[in-house]
Order: sequence, then structure tokens, then C-alpha cells
Amino acid sequence: MNRKQRRARDKIIKKSKAETSDMDQKLGLFDLMPDECFICHKNFDKTNKEMVQSWNVVVREKEQSVKVYCPTCWNRAVELLKQYGVPINNEGGLLNDPVLLRLAENHFWLSLADSDILLWSQGVAINSKLNVKITEPDVSPLQLQGPTSGKIMVKLFGESVKNLKYYWLKEYNLDGIPLIVSRTGWSSELGYEIYLRDGSRGNELYEKIMEAGKEHGLQPGHTSSIRRIEGGMLSYHADADINTNPFELGLDRLVNLDSEIDFVGKFSHQEFPQLMSKINLMFALYSPLRGNIEDGALPSKMFEAAAYGRPSIVNANTPMGTLCESERLGLAVNWGDVQGLANAITELKGVEVELEIDESRERKRFFEVIEKLRI
Repeated sequence: MNRKQRRARDKIIKKSKAETSDMDQKLGLFDLMPDECFICHKNFDKTNKEMVQSWNVVVREKEQSVKVYCPTCWNRAVELLKQYGVPINNEGGLLNDPVLLRLAENHFWLSLADSDILLWSQGVAINSKLNVKITEPDVSPLQLQGPTSGKIMVKLFGESVKNLKYYWLKEYNLDGIPLIVSRTGWSSELGYEIYLRDGSRGNELYEKIMEAGKEHGLQPGHTSSIRRIEGGMLSYHADADINTNPFELGLDRLVNLDSEIDFVGKFSHQEFPQLMSKINLMFALYSPLRGNIEDGALPSKMFEAAAYGRPSIVNANTPMGTLCESERLGLAVNWGDVQGLANAITELKGVEVELEIDESRERKRFFEVIEKLRI
């Protein structure tokens, strides 16, 4: 046997030993398999072939940890992980649209943004008697956004950062600076959010990022409002507030009223007709400080009320005010006009909205639009 053949033989033997060792390690993990579901504690029999095939096993070799989940708990967990929720109050008003980061199996970050999410979360936990600890960590977020942000991130963290998919995150250590990096942002561009976990290293981190981005023309700044608007990204306080519900914002895809999971502000379709039968009038008046009111926002509650024959009072001198009165859905009054509001309430007392198609009126409106287009 020549030298080349001996090297080939030794390589095969070494590989075989490594595979055997790996198999022994995996068999050892099998012995660690628990005898109950991690969530509901339902009994699990690892000698039962049918049960082994239908249950889900999560193995973490590095931590030498094995957990099993029954099909019911696993499906519920998958449903929760796939859903991106928006926190709302008991009336269904939007509290904000924060980003939720999952750092570990039972460790989450919920961005506070410029809202009362911390107090809301603590209140929900206490009221629901949840065994959780909710605190505000020492974390300082910094965004790196724009078409060349990926190249700068590679220079800082290496090629592995390119593997981060949208809304994925990873823990990094940049020359001793502890960080969490997520592929998220508020620019509708390629971007990353860098969470500093040691407030004393802020200046150092900033200088490193600026140095890495020097060749790409990196400059400090603020998120471009035009980019945000073009990307359809909402701004809390500017586009929405606590008086706005997800359905008015086109976020109904994030709310599952038919889910078995209960949540704050949940309201079923079955309850709606019963509620509407108890009211005589719908208020859809909003402060002019909400810029979208004068720009053309149309409250869904006005149409919902009309569908059940109930009139609405809305803002005057706005597109929704014009629509409300032209379609005979109610009356429009100026914001802050107390006497005007009182008169509208009196006038609409006992009024029932009738939705019907007026063919002659619709034909007239159609030709009016055509004439405007010709001009």
C-alpha cells in the first residue's frame, strides 16, 4: 500500500469515527427526550411509533436540550409565530405598531416606540395573571438604512450578515460591543436595526459604523418621510392614534376575530349586529390634528352604521363630510362646534338611513365626472 492509498484509508477511518461519534451523541439526546408535552404536559410515550411520528421534537444539540410538543400545542405555536399582531386597547384603538423580537425561547423585546406599550404590557400581564417579568432593558437602537447598507454591514460583521432574512435577527459582538442586529427598518429600503446592549459603548459603535460607511457616503440623518409614505409605512400620531382601529388603516389582515385565542379588544362578528341595534347614532368625529382627516380618510364606522340603518355625524369640510351628506348617511359638523353638534343630534333623532341605488342620480354623477375629465 503506497502513501496515497494509506492517506485515503486514514481519511475514511477518521470520517467513520466522526460519524459514529455524532450518531452516539444523537442517540444520547434521544435518552434525554421528556415524557410529556412542554406546554400542556400531556404524556408522551417515545416507544409509541404513531406518537413519535405525529409529535414534534425540538433538539438543541449545543445546549443538550430536547423538548416535545403535542400536535395541538405545536399548531397553536406555529399560528402565533406566523401572525404579526398590533396591540389595541379594549375599544379596539391602536396603541402602536411596534416590532417584536424573540431573543430566546422565553425572552422577547417589544419596541416601545413613542407610546405606552410598557405600561400596557404590564397591565395585560397583571390582569391575565401571567407568570412573566416585564421590564425596560438598557438597549439603544440605531438604524442603518439605504441601498448600500448591506455592503456596510458586511464590512462590519462579515458575510454572515447577508443571511439575515426580513425580520430575522442575530446576536453579534463587534470588537467587544454586545449587539443584536435585525433586518428591519422604517424606510422601505434595504436596512438594519442595530440594538446596543451596553449604553457606555455608544460613541465607539457610532464611530465604527461611520468609518465603515465612509466610502459609501454614509451620513447621519433621519428617516425620509417621502420614502416611508411611498412604501405605505404608517407613522403613529401622524397617520394613526388610539382612536383609530386596524380596520380603518387597512391592517385588518393582522386581526383574526375568528381565532380561538382571546385578546384585549377582541370583538366577534356575531356581537356586532347586537351592538348596532342598541345605538341610534354613530359619532365619527376626529380632531383636525390628524392630518389624514382633511386629506381624504374615510372612517369605516360610518359605512358600518349605514349598513344597519344608523346615521353618523362626521367632520365638515372634509371628503368624508361631503360623502356623508351627499349619500344621505348623516350630517357633517365642524370640529369644536358644540351648538352645531347639538343641532345635528336633534335633527338625526329617529332618522333611519336607507341604502338604495338611485339610477338617475348615479347617471348624473357619472356624466359630471366625464365633463371634469374633458376639461
